Amino acid sequence: MGKTSAAVRNRWNQAHYDKICILIKKGDKEVLQKAAEAEHVSVSRFIVNAINASYPDLLATLDDTSKRLKPPEPAPEDQELEAEEPEETDT
Repeated sequence: MGKTSAAVRNRWNQAHYDKICILIKKGDKEVLQKAAEAEHVSVSRFIVNAINASYPDLLATLDDTSKRLKPPEPAPEDQELEAEEPEETDT
């Protein structure tokens, strides 16, 4: 089987993926690369896995890319729960 050209890969990626860019402190890139290598994944996959671990319902998983989840709904305002007082019994 022949090699896929860079142009073909770029068209595929552009059609199927969104691209984001993050800025991190100098030296942190190498830390992420080593951590990703230890898990035998790309840095991109390592970051996506970390996001999925922290926010499991936020992103669609690789296993079910057809399922796009809605962004999480805002948490309801904290409401004080009234403690139920035990009923008094006549003894």
